[in-house]
Amino acid sequence: MSIENKPFSFTYIIRNFHRIISKGKDGAAWSPCGREVIITDSAKFQRFLEKLSRKKKGSKLDYLKRNGFIRGKTMNQKSVFSHPWFVRGQKDLLKNFTLKNSFCWSQGIQMGSHGEPDDPLDSLKLGLFDLGRTLFNLRNSCLDLNSHIQLLFNMAKSKSCE
Repeated sequence: MSIENKPFSFTYIIRNFHRIISKGKDGAAWSPCGREVIITDSAKFQRFLEKLSRKKKGSKLDYLKRNGFIRGKTMNQKSVFSHPWFVRGQKDLLKNFTLKNSFCWSQGIQMGSHGEPDDPLDSLKLGLFDLGRTLFNLRNSCLDLNSHIQLLFNMAKSKSCE
């Protein structure tokens, strides 16, 4: 069983959260644009979070803020939250969401009320993490490009020999 399918792993929780919100059940639904989560029934959503995270203490607001969600404006007395990596229909973005939050947890970085660290040192750590991820992705893209070039070169070489 991979880490993504283990109950209560961070990735499992986020993927489950994404799936439930997509169904519009358990007190939360996507906004029309798909970039925000609307809490439609606060009590029902709180029960869902308790089941999902195995934690009985803490409010929904604390849970979402701790995981990098930013509280937006309220719509018709309903809370609205957003996260750059939590978008309807784009499960591939959840990988980035998981990596960043896992890093924050491992480094003890506390997110402030606006979804950014309050401490300048934590902000620097997070910036370095983002830079590291960007460089890692760039390196992988270069390796992929290199293998494609090598393949094309070998194909051209074999055709010239014919």
